[in-house]
Amino acid sequence: MDLKTARSRKNMTQVELGKLINVTDVMISNYEQGKSIPRPATRRRIEEFLGLVDWPDPGQPLSIYEHGVVLNTLGIAAERIGNLEDAIALFSEKGPDDLRRLVKAIGSGDELLLPPGVDVEE
Repeated sequence: MDLKTARSRKNMTQVELGKLINVTDVMISNYEQGKSIPRPATRRRIEEFLGLVDWPDPGQPLSIYEHGVVLNTLGIAAERIGNLEDAIALFSEKGPDDLRRLVKAIGSGDELLLPPGVDVEE
């Protein structure tokens, strides 16, 4: 069963689950919607409380070339944001397909979907 179903069957809110595994309710929502993929340690913590969860397929793994492109784009994002730590947060816990979309958006000059409280330097 998927994460949302497993959580609901335990009569647990996103906030409650987030507190148990030490992530925000927004991250739980992102996991449930397939927008972010939890790291293996986070998956294990979730499954400690909810049992086995069917995780969405994150897509084809990145090629070695794509890894290089992602790292280069991370540098571009850090320059635009003005802070490497915030740029890394933008890229963290993303599946391969989400990273491809992010690279395409940054490369085309589209607005970045920044974490709350992060502004792009002009």
